[in-house]
Amino acid sequence: MVTVPQTNNLKRKSSRWQNLPPYGEENGSEFESDSSKCSLLLFLRDLEANQKKWSQFVNMLENSPGIIDESSIAAQLLEAMKGVSKVDQDYISPDAPDTKKRRIDILGNSAAGEILAEYNELIRLARTLFSGELTDVLGDLYRRNLGRDFGDKNYTLEEIMHMARSWGEVRYRFMNHLLRDDPNMGPTYSMGHRRIKGDAANEMIHESNVVADSKLVEFRMDKGIGYTAQDRAIFEQTYLLTPEEGREIVSNSGQNTGLRIGLPPVFAYIAGFINGIVNWRVRVLEASRKQTLASQAYHQARGFTAKQAILDARHQPNHRGLASVDGPYANDLIPTIKSLLEEARTQNAFLRETFNKLETTVSTMIQAVRTSPMNSVSPELAQNAQFTTMLNAFPGPFTLIRPTGASIINVRRAPRSRSYKPRYQMQVRENIELVISA
Repeated sequence: MVTVPQTNNLKRKSSRWQNLPPYGEENGSEFESDSSKCSLLLFLRDLEANQKKWSQFVNMLENSPGIIDESSIAAQLLEAMKGVSKVDQDYISPDAPDTKKRRIDILGNSAAGEILAEYNELIRLARTLFSGELTDVLGDLYRRNLGRDFGDKNYTLEEIMHMARSWGEVRYRFMNHLLRDDPNMGPTYSMGHRRIKGDAANEMIHESNVVADSKLVEFRMDKGIGYTAQDRAIFEQTYLLTPEEGREIVSNSGQNTGLRIGLPPVFAYIAGFINGIVNWRVRVLEASRKQTLASQAYHQARGFTAKQAILDARHQPNHRGLASVDGPYANDLIPTIKSLLEEARTQNAFLRETFNKLETTVSTMIQAVRTSPMNSVSPELAQNAQFTTMLNAFPGPFTLIRPTGASIINVRRAPRSRSYKPRYQMQVRENIELVISA
């Protein structure tokens, strides 16, 4: 059972925990700005503990000009100094190796003691989240599933909450599409913001997303929901990449990847290009299925077996129609992507020959998609203006940018002593201060 740390100081009505606005709302209208007042917080570390010098400082304050004015800073500082006592202990890291940390007293007034107590509780609460028993509870089911380690600035909890919100969008899609067909609410939900939000939620379900899918298939089975080892094979059967390779593409395409500047844009393009190919396949195969379902032969067939045989019969011509795209995807694009992942991992650069292969393959596949016989698999699809626009713009609003400088090399370098590791393989940081500052 997880031990919950004490949070009494965080619950105080005057604590920053209670009063600090949500991120991004610090200057909101809830608060009235008062420029005539300020709060003073000083922290002087590792001072000499000399009672005589402390007394001299207090005496200096007592004899300072204007001390008679109780509202002056000098008078309030004097009052605070008279109330100074030990409020906690400070822990000083050694400057030289092979020396111990030092523990010294922290002196302060009661207000400083309250701030420090709140700070201590926040640190202990953070440690509970990032290490110890709660890590053990979350680790196998969530942290490893998402390919993140506690301590990574893109830590697991953020990913979980994002996916929870995405599930909320999926449920909105169900209600939105139901009401579009409702005789009373249909006009309301078929236009404006409601339609836009519904369409966006629909895309989350029906469009390719190699980025999200590479993470989602790693959710282990829990209470009947999740993926078994057999279920996880669906990712590789869809994209012809392993989930680990999918997550590595994701990890390599963001910011702070540790890769040379020319590499992340290429991996971002790869993710978008894969999604474009898969979305195209979904669209043409769906049109083929609808064409078959509307056929006279299907309507005249009797029984499930006869109808299923008609649906299955369309696979052979579809296989031939997809060959000009599926062949280069499986035999050229995917092996090239795997090579680029390996080169980024071990060389922190692309071999020029490998990148040239990527450029050639992408160009070939773009032409193959735009001229595929599958684009006219049904009259409805061939005459669909939106589909035609998509074909003309394929693969989408992004460009494959050739790396320059040290990001692309002619020959493989000698193996480095420490290979680059994707972010999802990062280890838990031992220093909780680094975790909080990340």
